[in-house]
Amino acid sequence: MCQIYNEQIDDLLKPKNTNLRLTMTNDKSWEVDGLSWYKCKTPEYLLSVISNGRKRLVYAETEMNKHSSRSHAVLMIKVQRHNRSDVERKEQIEKEAAEQESDGEEGGSKAEVVLRGRQGILSIIDLVSSSFVSANSARE
Repeated sequence: MCQIYNEQIDDLLKPKNTNLRLTMTNDKSWEVDGLSWYKCKTPEYLLSVISNGRKRLVYAETEMNKHSSRSHAVLMIKVQRHNRSDVERKEQIEKEAAEQESDGEEGGSKAEVVLRGRQGILSIIDLVSSSFVSANSARE
């Protein structure tokens, strides 16, 4: 989650990540270098992450609106879907490996399960509202 304010991109979830750069990837898409991503396994955690980011948006009072956002906000949600049986198998292998490690066993075979699935990115963009609305249209 980031904001664009005065032509600068800032990470809203990690305040120290400021003045980030937009770069083109190998597949000709765009990404913000250094932007933080959080793995949200529950809707409640996702909402708390969004809420924390919104608290850091830049706001300023205008004649039209006392609580106007002065920056563009961009929220990107990466959604991944995997086969449940693959996820359960991976969790079982990780659990067995952790148990072997805690028992002091070494050299056990480390099988790896590759999670295959689908993913997509949902981008939600909140643009700065225009303050150039004429006084007549604002009264109507």
